[in-house]
Amino acid sequence: LRSFRGRILALVLGLVTGLLCATLLAVVLHTRAEVGRQAARQLRSAADTAREMLRFRGDQLTSAAEVLTSDFGFKEAVHPPTPETLLSAIINDRSRIGADAILVFGTDGRLLASTLGTPSTRTVADLQRLIETPTRAADYPSAAQSSANVPAYDSAALRLRLR
Repeated sequence: LRSFRGRILALVLGLVTGLLCATLLAVVLHTRAEVGRQAARQLRSAADTAREMLRFRGDQLTSAAEVLTSDFGFKEAVHPPTPETLLSAIINDRSRIGADAILVFGTDGRLLASTLGTPSTRTVADLQRLIETPTRAADYPSAAQSSANVPAYDSAALRLRLR
């Protein structure tokens, strides 16, 4: 580096190295930002698809439950509601309409029968509030799960008129 030629060579190598480092840094930062944007786009798309599937499944359950509650045989089986008959009817109808679970509440809000077994007190309270004031199921996290930690369910709440 004592000669003029050595100094110029060191300067050129330093500039080239600095330029390469700056270019590499710019490429890495841009790639990272683009990956983040693509991931966000994919997550939004997946969330939209999941929401649409849940809405569709909810509509299916609601339609099936409406057919079920208008069925004369079901009304006869649940009125007057004896626990054994009611449980037998909802177990049969659960598979018939493709539901994961069916819970039946009386007009007083009391749980009459459930294919989930015995849900926790908090779950029953959340379900009662959900039925009284329909809103998003996400507002009542324990209402979607039983005390046995079963997965969350889509839901359809209908009132049954026996007469």
